Amino acid sequence: MTSLRRRVLTAARADTRVGRILRRMAYGVVNFSLPFPSPFARGYRALFVAGRSVVFWFTRVFVAEPIFRGYAAQVGRNFRTGVYVHWIVGDGRIVVGNDSRIDGKCNIMFSWSARDTPEFVVGDRTHIGHECSFTITKSIRIGNDCLFASGVRVMDSSAHPVDPARRLRGERPSDADIQPVVVGDNVWVGAGVTILPGVVIGSGSVIAAGAVVTRSVPPGSIAAGVPARVVRSVHGTPISEPQTNVLEPDAESATRVSDG
Repeated sequence: MTSLRRRVLTAARADTRVGRILRRMAYGVVNFSLPFPSPFARGYRALFVAGRSVVFWFTRVFVAEPIFRGYAAQVGRNFRTGVYVHWIVGDGRIVVGNDSRIDGKCNIMFSWSARDTPEFVVGDRTHIGHECSFTITKSIRIGNDCLFASGVRVMDSSAHPVDPARRLRGERPSDADIQPVVVGDNVWVGAGVTILPGVVIGSGSVIAAGAVVTRSVPPGSIAAGVPARVVRSVHGTPISEPQTNVLEPDAESATRVSDG
């Protein structure tokens, strides 16, 4: 703090005429509001929105999308990102189908413990929302026409061994700890969902917001809770959950991606 600033603050805090004037001046500056007439304010807002749209368009077209394409092995027709550059870490294969969108700012992290080239595959017409996170050691595959709300986390490995001694030694997870994740076609995943290794979500299913999916979900099911449980079918009828964490993808479409 400079000596001049110290003097001003000391004077403003004092119970003197100068101090009161300084406090009133400070209050007036902090609480100042420009009286914009409503029609003028609407026009001003329109100019701001138009300028922002132009900036966002240039950022998306000339920054965010080219950088993503530089990471990807294959990107289909009419692919779009938002205005942010996605955070992509590690080495892996990214394939995105036609008319798909990876919006906002997402994290795609290929694990350091991968033994082979890990893959992240997204089908056609799928929309992934802001702040979704994918941790990939082997494979995460998302089908066609899926909707991922914001904040979804998907991982095919815990990235570290469960055994504490192995963790201390810095060992990689075993093959049994790495289990690919498959999401079928037309699946709606709500905000804040976590999908854990080995899960297969059948086509047409809905995962409720905040659910933690620890085992596979049959096609056409609604799953909710922590851990997630199938509550009913999408048509309102009762449905039984699979007894194991192994479920065949529906008609192989969960892993199908257009050649673009």
